[in-house]
Amino acid sequence: MGWYGEPINLKAKLPKTLPTYHEDKDIEALLEVIKQKQSHKKMIARDTLLVELAWRTGLRRTEMSNLEARDIHPDFLVVRSGKGEKDRLIPLAPGLAEKLCDFTRGMKPSEKVFKLGPVSLGMKIKDLAKRAGLDDFHCHSLRHKFATDLLNHGANIRAVQQLLGHANLNTTQVYLAVTDQSLRDAVNQLEPEPGEHIKPETTLLEILQEKLLLYKPDSEIGLAYRLLLKDFQKQ
Repeated sequence: MGWYGEPINLKAKLPKTLPTYHEDKDIEALLEVIKQKQSHKKMIARDTLLVELAWRTGLRRTEMSNLEARDIHPDFLVVRSGKGEKDRLIPLAPGLAEKLCDFTRGMKPSEKVFKLGPVSLGMKIKDLAKRAGLDDFHCHSLRHKFATDLLNHGANIRAVQQLLGHANLNTTQVYLAVTDQSLRDAVNQLEPEPGEHIKPETTLLEILQEKLLLYKPDSEIGLAYRLLLKDFQKQ
């Protein structure tokens, strides 16, 4: 696009926002709503598997919609033509693998597992979330939950990138802000030790500066304190 013969660059860098964090109890509430269905009870098994699969594999809604019976294997599944037209393998936990194999038994190889389009699939998750009383919860929330759970359990960031199908590691690193244990440890250190009293006039800045002196600058907690202090001083 141009204006008076001069090219105009319309590319804008959007600010990155942290994904909403959901507790395990939120997923349990979602599954409980499915169990309590009074109509279309034949869909209980399908909808339960839909939620569990998204939660335990991090598949995008389009990838789940495109999943075929031939893509399900005893201990892994194949994502064909994912984002960027790339294929990838995702290992399956034994329990989930068994449920998937049982559900797809008797299906033709090219038959869609869930028989739902991406939009319908997304609307179903949103409807279930609404009935479960969950705010800001959608299909992608299950993908976020998968990523944060992996990192909370010590998974390597590169492995998480591969499982999610991210082309750029920076996309995956946004989850570190939600799960970074070193930052949590640093904040926890602000809690006074038994018998330790902080003078009323002591400021948060002074506490951070004092705590920073207790750790090596290149240690994890030391680096976390420096980051907190830097952010605090910007305010």
